[in-house]
Amino acid sequence: MFGSNNNIAIIYATNSGNTWYVAECIQKALNAKKITADVYQAGECDQKIFTRYKRIIIGSCTWNRKARDAKLEEGHLQDQMETLLAACENGVCKGTRFAVFGLGDKDYTYFCRAADYLENFVKRTAGEQVGATLRVNGFPQGQEKMIEKWAGEIAERL
Repeated sequence: MFGSNNNIAIIYATNSGNTWYVAECIQKALNAKKITADVYQAGECDQKIFTRYKRIIIGSCTWNRKARDAKLEEGHLQDQMETLLAACENGVCKGTRFAVFGLGDKDYTYFCRAADYLENFVKRTAGEQVGATLRVNGFPQGQEKMIEKWAGEIAERL
């Protein structure tokens, strides 16, 4: 199911397709630099993906959900990403280099909070984050140059 350790995995979780769009932009930017990147939706993966790849770019949208008491809770990971990360134990990513991206909206209380969860996942599992986290405000369409620039900088570090 999973590709080569020499490739970069891009793992994303999306509700509306915007995180997928960013993952595709990142893949295109890496391919332009002659770097092979395999793109996976979080729901297609299990924890083994974190042992198959030593270079991973991981991203999620930030979304709101209702708690058991029916109150709206802001700033969560997308469900499939949350399920994937919950299946991983401490230390599973030792030696793995990560880059993180998140999508959000500055009008909400917790802007790109999903990226914070992803950064904490990398630390908790003994991975190494390289470079600054990409935080995309609003719709990514029209922000391709910023995304491609970030991907180019990350490519050199991964």
